[in-house]
Amino acid sequence: MKREQTTHAVLGADGQIGSLLVRELLGQDKKVVAISPNWNHHPFGDAVEYRSADATDQASLLKAFAGCDVLYVVVGLPYSTKLWQQLWPVIVQNILLALKANNCRLIFLDNVYAYGHVTGVMTEETPYNPCSQKGYVRLQLVQLIKEAMQADEKIIIARSADFIGPGAANSIVGQRFFDGIVRSNAPTRNVEWLGNPATRHTYGFTLDIVRALSLMGEAENTYYNQVWHLPATSPITGYELCELIARQEHCKIKPKAVTKWQLRLAGLFMPLAREMAEMQYQVDSDYLFSDAKFMNAFGGFQKIGWPQIAEETLGFFKHK
Repeated sequence: MKREQTTHAVLGADGQIGSLLVRELLGQDKKVVAISPNWNHHPFGDAVEYRSADATDQASLLKAFAGCDVLYVVVGLPYSTKLWQQLWPVIVQNILLALKANNCRLIFLDNVYAYGHVTGVMTEETPYNPCSQKGYVRLQLVQLIKEAMQADEKIIIARSADFIGPGAANSIVGQRFFDGIVRSNAPTRNVEWLGNPATRHTYGFTLDIVRALSLMGEAENTYYNQVWHLPATSPITGYELCELIARQEHCKIKPKAVTKWQLRLAGLFMPLAREMAEMQYQVDSDYLFSDAKFMNAFGGFQKIGWPQIAEETLGFFKHK
């Protein structure tokens, strides 16, 4: 008897990570449902089923999740503390209710904000100690999800370091940083660097992240109701990253540090700068993120190295 194919649903399929994840799942010949508030066109062709749902509306999520076996939540919100406080708890509560009603599994993509300022290496056992308003929001979401885990819902919190790579336009090494490189032909290119470029920083390469999420979507029950750190790069300083990219671009790249006080001053005119200022602790000191648990459990996973990460990311922003 032929086994019925598992249906994989992506909530936030029109987003930067969501669109990459849909394509990764399709590349593995999986049955995919793409969920977004509106589909004015079909970016993935006829290979997926398109469903519309507003994550703040419980009824639309109940309908959108029907018949799905694995749900990946890769939703993003505008970078606004006020919006996060208003919308994230509602969204997560709606997701959990719809999840239970439809008896599907959940893989929730999370960030590290709830850890706060960590001295040393972040692991899945690192205590939650947020030091920002956005971090307190993320902790609230984790607490809601862990309550559902205790009720024996099948859930994975998949936590990533800061993104780098295709799709990661809003990252600290995203559009603003790479535009200073790829939109110039100067032999020496000056780029703005958030924080201290001498500190070491770990990143989550987006193409590794979606491969890992897809792999977790096939995991056995024993892998659920846990926090997993997704694959991460080796730590690199801002100076080292600029040198690596410069070698590929055959130029010199000089990173100029942007301080917290500069962000606060810019925030008088630019809301995004104001929102970023409270997160400056992440780039003013070392940001070290361990993926050892994942790599030990999924021993066959091959991470992409820094030279290819730089090449793929440059190619993405050159054609964006």
